[in-house]
Amino acid sequence: MPPTVRRLLGAPELGLRQPTTVPEDALDAPVSWAHSSDLADPTPFLSAGQALLTTGAQFAGDPATGPGADAFDGYVARLVRAGVPALGFGTGVVVPTVPAALVTACAAAGLPLLEVPYRTPFIAVVRWVADAVAAEEGARTAWALRAQGAVSAAALGKEGLRGALRTLAEHLGRTVQLWNGEGELEESHPPAPAADAASLAGTVAALLTRGQRATASAGLGAAPGGQRLAHLQTLGRRNQLRGVLAVVGDGDLDAPARGVVTSVVALAELSLEQGRTLRRAVRVLRAEALRLLLEDRLDAAERVVEALGERLPAEPVRVVVLVPQDRTAARVEDALDVRAAATGGPFHARAGDRVVVVTGADDVAGLEELCRRLRVAAAASAPTPYARTAMALEQARRLAAQLGPGASGVRRAEAEDNGLLGILLRADAGQVARERLAGLLAEEEGRALLGYAAVWLSHHGRWEPAARQLGLHRHSLRARIERLQEVLGYDFERFTDRAELWALLSALNLEPGPPR
Repeated sequence: MPPTVRRLLGAPELGLRQPTTVPEDALDAPVSWAHSSDLADPTPFLSAGQALLTTGAQFAGDPATGPGADAFDGYVARLVRAGVPALGFGTGVVVPTVPAALVTACAAAGLPLLEVPYRTPFIAVVRWVADAVAAEEGARTAWALRAQGAVSAAALGKEGLRGALRTLAEHLGRTVQLWNGEGELEESHPPAPAADAASLAGTVAALLTRGQRATASAGLGAAPGGQRLAHLQTLGRRNQLRGVLAVVGDGDLDAPARGVVTSVVALAELSLEQGRTLRRAVRVLRAEALRLLLEDRLDAAERVVEALGERLPAEPVRVVVLVPQDRTAARVEDALDVRAAATGGPFHARAGDRVVVVTGADDVAGLEELCRRLRVAAAASAPTPYARTAMALEQARRLAAQLGPGASGVRRAEAEDNGLLGILLRADAGQVARERLAGLLAEEEGRALLGYAAVWLSHHGRWEPAARQLGLHRHSLRARIERLQEVLGYDFERFTDRAELWALLSALNLEPGPPR
């Protein structure tokens, strides 16, 4: 328990008396030291929290008249401005009693006035304060050791960092908050009022934007003991900040409390760094799942995603390429990681220098909200089944390349807007291809011609390697392709005709080569 004016007044060995009436909270003011001086203005030599002891020699003046009331009023006003919590007046040394004008001035200013009897030397008062301060420091040091031990034990428990934050809040008697690297409140023990979170959001965002390790304080309004303050400290390395730890409560933190908070900052940084390592592993798995989707291996991709505790949306889906405007792809991926940890989605992964999201075809509102919160633009493919994920990604990439600087929102592609690629992305693309190629598919010779064409197109129209794969002479293969050209009415010298045939064959998932 820290030494206060009330405790000093109540020390029986000192025998102090209070000749004034002051507000109760004035008696609860802490006393950090006691200093004696008979100067008319001792405030240059005092610090806030130090009690002053005087014999009143500065007030002796003319024995006949004594000083005027203004002298006492000015003296007391200077002490109050300097943060002196109490004035001790030693009687019987210079004057026999406490001057009535001084009593009046202290009562008017709300400054506790303590009469120190002749039998109590000032050194006894100073020693009592010194012993009380030392005892309090020892108690606070012991408290800090216990608190650090409890926090460390909690950090090693099953709740990890969350348990450490809760334990810190219990020992401090304050609210402890963890804000993530995107400036969002992730943890609060106990739950923070919405007004507090809203007030701190701007300060947290400013600290994270600067990208430097820093501490800050923010006022959150008046409190019974003075003012409610938030003490904030960034977590992580320069330009790699992982979040902010905030401690909210009445008044300032003393040195032992700050020491405990510092230890939790170290634990939080270690935990977040370990989480960063885990996120890297998770990102590798997500990238692998995306690769499996692009290879049309949906079952394997679903197993990987489910192992991450996430789920792929039901098809048809949109493949979305995010285009950061004022941040890097890494920061966008960080934000999506936080969202996925909280809600289980959406599924996302890196594909080169872009972040790709796979979302439900009808989840346009959710997509718009996501882009607005992340401050990114997005290009979304047309609705597509998973079997055409690779083509949907290519469509989204092409659309993303058309987004200029300052673009916002989601630009969506529709199948009919994208030519041959759009045909492939249509949910009924297979049906379209079957209708277009119905005559050929109905006959064995026609199916064989289509199989030969699939091999030829897979070799980019080169005759020699295609014929070698088919076990034909190149002239024989050329004759078959020319026959197919006549049936379809195409001119395979034109790229567009070759591309259209490729699109139709891809929609059919036709096996290359003649039927077996």
